[in-house]
Amino acid sequence: MPTTRSQSIAQANKAVSHYTHHDTPTKAAVLAACKALDDRGIKGYKESIFREYGVGKTQGWEILRQGRARRHLGPDTDQNETRGRPPLISLIKLRKLERIVEDFDVESRLMSWETLAYESGLDVSKDTIRRAIGTLNYHKCLACKKGWVNKATAERRREYAEVMYERYPHKKD
Repeated sequence: MPTTRSQSIAQANKAVSHYTHHDTPTKAAVLAACKALDDRGIKGYKESIFREYGVGKTQGWEILRQGRARRHLGPDTDQNETRGRPPLISLIKLRKLERIVEDFDVESRLMSWETLAYESGLDVSKDTIRRAIGTLNYHKCLACKKGWVNKATAERRREYAEVMYERYPHKKD
């Protein structure tokens, strides 16, 4: 009769010592071998694969049943991400943002995140735009707080400045 918790655990482990947990490389090898058989149209040899990799028949069929569905998402999977909140800016809209930044060239450096959202027609906050475009390695420095001004407005501002300079001339140093 066990007297401590660790003795109880050891006794419980001995009771199910016939089953050992199979590591991920073993499971992946079983999956790959069975997939190779399926691709070639060979039937009836899966249990021999289980024996070769030291996997019991029940656990082998369980590994095949779970298949790639238990694997993490990655670039080589056909699954879509289903966890978490869906993105506000899809990949297509993100590419549209990138095209806007590239089309405006030098002027886009002065463009604020709000202006970029307006130009793209997205109804999202500036922080959402900043995070999304940041995934493409576009960043703004802290000194670039000034918003974007189109050419017509810039021309009117320059003309106004010239008129004011003519009205109120400054002494030359």
